[in-house]
Amino acid sequence: MKKSVLLLLAIVCLTMTSAFAKDTQGITVDVCGQPVTFPTNPKQVIVHDINMTEMMLTLGLDDRIKAISGISGWYKTSERSQVLLKRYHEISPKSPTLENILVQSPDMFFAGWNYGMRMGGEVTPQSLARFNIPTYILSESCIHQNKAKNVGAAAENQAANIALLYNDISNLGKIFQVEDKAHQVIADWKKTLERIQIEQKAKQVKPLKVFVYDSGDDKPFTAGKFGMPTALISAAGGKNIADDIEASWGTIPWEIVAARNPDLIIMVDYNQQTSQDVMAKLRAIPAVANTAAVINNQIITLGYEALTPGPANIHAVEIISAQINAMHQQKQSH
Repeated sequence: MKKSVLLLLAIVCLTMTSAFAKDTQGITVDVCGQPVTFPTNPKQVIVHDINMTEMMLTLGLDDRIKAISGISGWYKTSERSQVLLKRYHEISPKSPTLENILVQSPDMFFAGWNYGMRMGGEVTPQSLARFNIPTYILSESCIHQNKAKNVGAAAENQAANIALLYNDISNLGKIFQVEDKAHQVIADWKKTLERIQIEQKAKQVKPLKVFVYDSGDDKPFTAGKFGMPTALISAAGGKNIADDIEASWGTIPWEIVAARNPDLIIMVDYNQQTSQDVMAKLRAIPAVANTAAVINNQIITLGYEALTPGPANIHAVEIISAQINAMHQQKQSH
């Protein structure tokens, strides 16, 4: 009996020691190929942009967000963004300064390259580390860091994929000790996407060509190889006509759009213009007026948060897939 009690005490002590070590040492996860240690279960987090804020909310981490940034200054005036702006203090309408962040005394910063941080800028993981603030970097944006560090061609040439979103959710689950929730969220998303992919494969048709139009008159600003829309379009049964452009987002000539003749246009909706406005603009551009998408008036609108890495990506795939299916049915009926 005495031995059993002593053994039980030893186990309890060992468990408490392990828990204490975990709390004092923090949680280490891979961030853009490098190990980064975060305090166990951060409680004062600054989150940049609507898509990353929604990742936190999806995991039930509402109360861990101390402040947000980068929403009101980029025309993201959707109902969802307005709810966030009412709920959380926005420290900067666009990219925050180092001072904006330090005055909040956060225990973590969640952002990405070209999502609140830029290579060589004032706010970087290195500049924040000097003040003991660890940074979690959005996985989709790691490509910018890889290129700057001249990482091998294999890393540079990998197109965006939805696994990058899963990686962020999994890592956040570890950092905030909500791993079960993270696993469930990912499992649910995978089920949805698997269903869509099975439906698309059953049709045995060639993927429709899709053009993402963000903005621009002289040249369109669109999503390239490393941008999340490329992954979403592929999952929905389409092909991004700019998926060979070595960029996340960038401009291409209208002549390239015309030559690749998209079947469908995805308009990034900033609530500044309607799809009818965009179509009228495209009809007035001789280079693209005769593309299939413009002639057939095939356009859908998706919000910024649906096309940047975040929970809204899954519903975006459903919307794109539904439109592609409707277009296939239209062709068959004719």
